[in-house]
Amino acid sequence: MMRFLFVLFFITAVVGCRDPIPVLRIVSTKDNMDGTLTVKYKLRTIDGSSCSLEVTCYEPNLGWMPATSGGGDGTSNLSSKDDWVEHTFIWKYAEDLGPGVHTGVKIRLTPYTETEKGKSRTAGPMTVGTPFVVATLTEKDSLAFIDPNTKKVVQTVQTGDSPSAVAVSPDGSTIAVCNKNDASVTLVSADGLFIGQIGVGTTPSSCAFHPTQPLLFVTCYDDANLFVLDLSTMTVADQIPVDAGPTDVVVTPAGNAAVVACEDAGTIVVVDTDTYATVSIAQSNAPTALAVTPDGNTLVVVSKDADVLLVFNTSNLQTPTTTLAVGLQPCDVATTPDGKYAVCTNSGSNSVSIVNLQSLTVSGTVGVGESPVAVSVSHDGAFAYVACCDSNRVDKVDIEAGNCSANYSTGTATAPQGVVALPR
Repeated sequence: MMRFLFVLFFITAVVGCRDPIPVLRIVSTKDNMDGTLTVKYKLRTIDGSSCSLEVTCYEPNLGWMPATSGGGDGTSNLSSKDDWVEHTFIWKYAEDLGPGVHTGVKIRLTPYTETEKGKSRTAGPMTVGTPFVVATLTEKDSLAFIDPNTKKVVQTVQTGDSPSAVAVSPDGSTIAVCNKNDASVTLVSADGLFIGQIGVGTTPSSCAFHPTQPLLFVTCYDDANLFVLDLSTMTVADQIPVDAGPTDVVVTPAGNAAVVACEDAGTIVVVDTDTYATVSIAQSNAPTALAVTPDGNTLVVVSKDADVLLVFNTSNLQTPTTTLAVGLQPCDVATTPDGKYAVCTNSGSNSVSIVNLQSLTVSGTVGVGESPVAVSVSHDGAFAYVACCDSNRVDKVDIEAGNCSANYSTGTATAPQGVVALPR
């Protein structure tokens, strides 16, 4: 009996001498959209001793690896107490995973002391990263993938002769490029792989994807035709005569109509995407470019000849709701995902106009590089990316702040004429 009590006392004493096991709980994660992720977590030990942290990350193609620290409270001498103490770890995921968007990502935090290791906690799977901005390099016959975080071109893909307009599929998987000098459209995957090339009419000027079907609509300026491409077979499915000088096309969010700006004819042509029947609507201001809001209720049109932006209710394309003076020679326009703003490029005054579609007013004019000819809005609606042809760069415009917040060089004598921000 005495021997049993002695052994029990000895075991209890030894166990009581062990360091307390640290306990960790993840509170939240936030992608800062600059190549870093902030992880907030809480630590606790019974006696309040300091802890260290082991942090690993996971990406499906790369597996588990150490996570690079980018600030916060670091990974050593972390305070704790018998209640919870909150800490922050900042993970530089762009260094570990590379540029672009990454899905299925996890981050694992394991607390430990000199003698004890706590239970690991994992956040994810999640999506992290800033989508690429893609620009056509007209003088280099290529497509450039730009990382907004590093402000550098990270990849180029060869296209046809003189790529101009560019569009991305709704799911973000496919990029279409109009090659205006060789009557073709090049298709490239979102990760920069060449898919194929399809011949179309003379001088393809714009393209737009159908929201639910594998169809691409392409305007051909000199042919006065709208080509319909079947991307499942990589062939021309149909070609639809429209009016003279088609310069732009949009497909409504419901997918029931393609709307074509015919600048030379001074008309808007509405094409039924089921029957391919057309209706031509004369305009008092020759339309150059179009954009439709995500709810499908508003069509925004810019007229390069009249220096105006027109707002239409899609139920009445004969008469605009309002006509607003913008900069000189507006040649492209895009809307934000919430439908609040339209942004148009003024190629003759080196600026973009930001139009509030709720108040129907020009809320700001922002100076950008020389000859801004194309614009695309980021997936979150915060920024507009502007192709400045004569400056050989893409400019980033903060829509709410109303300023140009960054410039991305595309290289000497590249003359970007098209731009699209990939979705996330």
